Amino acid sequence: MEANFSGLITRICDSRVLEPDAEADACGPAFERFVRDRMDEWHAALDAFDQQGTEGLSREVFITRSAKELAVRANPLALGKRTSALAAALRRLTAYDPSDTASPPMVAALRSAWEPAFQRSSVWKKTSSLFNEQWPAPWVVLACRAVVREARALQLDRPSPIEPWLALWARGVWAVPYGDGAVGVWVPRADEGEEGIARALTECRESLWNVEDSVAFGFMPPRSMVGPGCHGVVFFGPGPTDGIDQTSGVWLIPPMPSATVNPPMPTNMPMPPRDPVIGSPSVAAEQASSKQESEREQPESPPTMLDRLRRWIKK
Repeated sequence: MEANFSGLITRICDSRVLEPDAEADACGPAFERFVRDRMDEWHAALDAFDQQGTEGLSREVFITRSAKELAVRANPLALGKRTSALAAALRRLTAYDPSDTASPPMVAALRSAWEPAFQRSSVWKKTSSLFNEQWPAPWVVLACRAVVREARALQLDRPSPIEPWLALWARGVWAVPYGDGAVGVWVPRADEGEEGIARALTECRESLWNVEDSVAFGFMPPRSMVGPGCHGVVFFGPGPTDGIDQTSGVWLIPPMPSATVNPPMPTNMPMPPRDPVIGSPSVAAEQASSKQESEREQPESPPTMLDRLRRWIKK
């Protein structure tokens, strides 16, 4: 297992994160054959998982220059039942387990060996800055699950459901399954660099914070988010690894703080004067006093004819 693990680490660290090699960037027949070979491996892994055969699986391969086109076609809601079931099962099998003492050192070794590539990659950092902080980075969480699968010796006698996707991501493309058996690949333009990645992902806005099993497993279509909780750049840690790495990630740029809905009121603010309550003793006294003042200030009216008659009778 030691030799297998060392080889796995080396292959992962040689990955080109969204920086396509020349053959992938050409989007020609040679690259399509490579994608179809990985699709065959994926079909074999699906069959090994549920023993339902490969005849009913889609053989569609969709290679595009548009992140938005792939995001629409590979929407998680359109994922097939077999693919969803496999992703959910393997998410549980490779999740963080406090009783597992073998996986954390291996994940830490992967993190240590891979960090220099992260620090050098402006594309990787730019892509991370457009993610929700809770979204697992597909190429990272798939790599971590491959390491955990190796450490726990999980189904190593069966075709790996992770290897085909690691191999595609290693070519510098964004790869994701859709339906049951279909493979979608977005090939960013190598000459546009991180700005091209940012423009493409900005067209794939998403408002959901929830992480479905398929997304947590690494099957996330191209998408981005703006607002609180985004614009952070982090390497490993719980968010990018779906909790597999329980240590703090390396933050290059912290995320935007979430706005407080009801901020606490300061305790030393002067209270504004309140209007007196109608009917209270102080109000009644003020009203009586005001009435007396009004009566004193009012001039006497001249005597009427009846007043004069009363005075004459009294005399």
